[in-house]
Amino acid sequence: MPIQFHFKVEKIADNFVATCVEQPLCKASNLSREDLLENLSSILKEFLINNSKNNSNLFPLAKGPRGTIKVPVDPNIGFALLLRSIRVKRKLSQQQAAVLIGMKHLYNYQRLESPAHANPSLSTLGRIKHVFPELKFDQIF
Repeated sequence: MPIQFHFKVEKIADNFVATCVEQPLCKASNLSREDLLENLSSILKEFLINNSKNNSNLFPLAKGPRGTIKVPVDPNIGFALLLRSIRVKRKLSQQQAAVLIGMKHLYNYQRLESPAHANPSLSTLGRIKHVFPELKFDQIF
């Protein structure tokens, strides 16, 4: 199952407000519930791109509270977050991970962990999967 974040939608005054359960600073409002729901994916994407460097705890809850709306994460962003999470759990630096994967330049690895730039080739994915077998592609797509 792909990575999903959960949003609670409430009507406050004349607006509908959506707040991400896992990341309460990720919010959106709109006069129309339909317009709000239609824009949640792009709002979440922008939030994750802009906040990934400053927040090491960007992963969603496995199961959201009742009554929340599930918003799937863009696959490139999901990959970047998942890779970073696995590296941090293993207590590896980015430099160490890059060496293990066989990357000559740290910058190339850093792009993999950047939600705005993650777009690995198939050969790179193969090397990453070899080094990090716990990386599950079904969490990304």
